[in-house]
Amino acid sequence: MKFISRSLLRKLILLIAPLAAIFVPSTFHHGFAQNKQEDSRSVMTWEHSDDGWKQRLEIRGKAEFNDDYTDVKDVSEDGVVRIEEVRNGQSRRYEVRRDAGGQLTRAFYLNGQSRGLDETARKWIAELVLMAVRQGGIDADKRVQRILSSQGVAGVLREIDQIQSDYAKRRYFDALVKQGNLNETALRDVLAQAARQIK
Repeated sequence: MKFISRSLLRKLILLIAPLAAIFVPSTFHHGFAQNKQEDSRSVMTWEHSDDGWKQRLEIRGKAEFNDDYTDVKDVSEDGVVRIEEVRNGQSRRYEVRRDAGGQLTRAFYLNGQSRGLDETARKWIAELVLMAVRQGGIDADKRVQRILSSQGVAGVLREIDQIQSDYAKRRYFDALVKQGNLNETALRDVLAQAARQIK
């Protein structure tokens, strides 16, 4: 493995340095997750809206996702994960919560009415959870680690190709550089893609 040159390290530092700043927008476009404290619990939200189509994910407390990020695996005590979508006059909502008794419960609502988790509902949940996690930069470090172990650096770069917000892209590039054990050639490729994709 070649050692990284000083000039390349300087470029790398310039790429990663902005990640130290926390950017909280007043409006959402493609959306990214933002954190706040509420009633001593952390609250993370991701939102996306486009011409009447609204999507939202909210995590109160701590949440753990399954390996492919298509559903919620666990929620901390008194925590809740809620995903919602309003589209073409129809609303869907999915909630995963852990009650005071420690029981993990799941509920799905269609136009405000409780419904069973059939195949259509599960497909919608899988698509929206993955979209929110990906586009919001949620769990970026863990996702990059999982993708690296199964698909390598190329897999992470393919994943970044599907992300729309610069904020989330930066989180993935940052995690890739820190975890990827990149040689000089691979690092140059990563920096070149970052330069093309981050405005």
